[in-house]
Amino acid sequence: MGILKIGVVGCGRIGKLHINNLINSVPGVQVVAAADPMLDKSGAREWLAERKITGVSTDFMDVINNPEV
Repeated sequence: MGILKIGVVGCGRIGKLHINNLINSVPGVQVVAAADPMLDKSGAREWLAERKITGVSTDFMDVINNPEV
């Protein structure tokens, strides 16, 4: 079975918890995209970059339309 590529909408406290759980606890899953309208104000962009999540946007439609997801 291949890798399941996931996109997450919302990168606040709970979104980060979900992303960490996906990365660290779910085998065969890769988070490839994330969106949050407050990316730059909240520091989430840097947090996502540290986790090598590259499909980052302030518009949730970018996650939905991302062909990797």
